[in-house]
Amino acid sequence: YLTTKRIDLPYAVKYKKRKHNKKYDYSSNNKIDRTGHTYLDYLSYIHKNPGINVWQLDFLGAIKTDSNNILSFILPNIHFTLITLINNPNSSKIVSFFDNIEQKIGTEAFIDLIPVILTDRDPNFTDIDGICFSKITGEERCKIFFCDPYVSNQKPNVENMNKQIRLFFPKGKSVDKYSKNDIKTINKAIINKPLRSLDGNTPKEAFIKIFDEDI
Repeated sequence: YLTTKRIDLPYAVKYKKRKHNKKYDYSSNNKIDRTGHTYLDYLSYIHKNPGINVWQLDFLGAIKTDSNNILSFILPNIHFTLITLINNPNSSKIVSFFDNIEQKIGTEAFIDLIPVILTDRDPNFTDIDGICFSKITGEERCKIFFCDPYVSNQKPNVENMNKQIRLFFPKGKSVDKYSKNDIKTINKAIINKPLRSLDGNTPKEAFIKIFDEDI
């Protein structure tokens, strides 16, 4: 019906047709009970809790020879991003990432700041109780929901942020050469960049305005 051709679409000509990659078929995923934590459960939850903060969680991705990977954790509405370097990632280290945040800001602030997490079905994110329940109080501190397999556009914000992070960590290049201090420096550069969508403010300034300086 339209005169538009494939060559007129910048993304269509840039990307090749995606193949079904067997390496992402984690056999361990078949054993995980995600009842109450699916994407439909997520849609239901945010419908009942409109305006709630939803953070998106993902790994940047690393080459096969790397022992390190970069975890990205973002609050989309203000583009606030936390990135951290994790050596030989596993589920316990992901739990430790959230435990450390709670220890630094306190349980009450954690519950207010991170009520909902949306992520993919990476096996490193499968310790649901470890992520959702506080080691300090034993009570639930957040909800976590998982996108459907092969539907990355269900968490488009973190996928887009990963593209921007790739400016610092080019695809196909090792991240093992970076130290945790290097990652902190890059993280500071990301959250101190003025954005048009924030009326010229930085994600850090927006975060402080909403959650205060201490957090």
